[in-house]
Amino acid sequence: MNTTPPTIFIYACSYVFSTHSYDAECITQALKKRMDIVCIVLYSFICVLGTVGNGLVIFVTGFRIKRTVKTVWVFTLATADITFTFSLPLFIAHITLDYHGWDMCKLSSAILFLYIFSRIFLLVVIGINRWVCVRYPVWAWNHQTPQRAALVALGVCILSLAASSPYIYYNQTKPSPHNVTWTFPNNGHTQEQGRHTSHGLTISLFVLAFVIPFIIILASYGAIVLRLRKSPFPQSAKPFRLFTAVSVVFFVCWLPFHLISFFEIQGSETCGLQKVSFVSNDLIHCLAFSSSCLNPILYVFLGHNNKERWSLLSAMENSFH
Repeated sequence: MNTTPPTIFIYACSYVFSTHSYDAECITQALKKRMDIVCIVLYSFICVLGTVGNGLVIFVTGFRIKRTVKTVWVFTLATADITFTFSLPLFIAHITLDYHGWDMCKLSSAILFLYIFSRIFLLVVIGINRWVCVRYPVWAWNHQTPQRAALVALGVCILSLAASSPYIYYNQTKPSPHNVTWTFPNNGHTQEQGRHTSHGLTISLFVLAFVIPFIIILASYGAIVLRLRKSPFPQSAKPFRLFTAVSVVFFVCWLPFHLISFFEIQGSETCGLQKVSFVSNDLIHCLAFSSSCLNPILYVFLGHNNKERWSLLSAMENSFH
């Protein structure tokens, strides 16, 4: 009879409040090492591409073109993205150290929660702002300024810090029985109460950082489409296309991340299901993190003009005008 206990792997520092336990005979060290290498390579690629791309966006919107409300939004989004890509070496180091290191795990998960909320709240504000510009163009022209937009962006950052603080507080770290650092919801009570807290945090994160923002953004852009169709006055659709593309990419990248937190694969399941869960868990994290490097690519693609000679900076500038 095989008495080997299941090995507890909480990959990428358990950024969701769920436990995935895998049988050691099913998820071998060789498979684990291969997926670690895949994550390290993808995280490194995202880090380099995101740093260079968002750095160019910050340079263009901050120094090359006239500052407008639109460029303030783009600049703030790029700042949030590049801050997160700067933190990816922490995630890489944690994988390299075989998921040891409490402080590193706590810091990286805190950065991730802050990034999730700041990014989604910014998209909500941008969606509402675009609706206001289309619905009340005269008022927006007279009252919206880059300085006020920057203050709103600062307020979003403060609100994001407040919203992410409960998740940062409860996401404590401790060593597992198999010498792997893993995170868990710490409420100082029994294991069953901790499980209830975990489920509550998972649901609230999904609702606050995905469902409600998605509904608001969808309603905002839906109202914009209806308004543009009924308006007798022609208006530029470029800002609408730009921020719609940014929002769609973000939601597509992060939906699997939120959904996987609702699933807990236990060692009693079939080996095939465990392997699928194991591999998909890592790839889903990579997909979510990739959202931080995709916006500059969208800006270049949307700003490219076939009538002009191709230039990276000019394509970005065109998309922001």
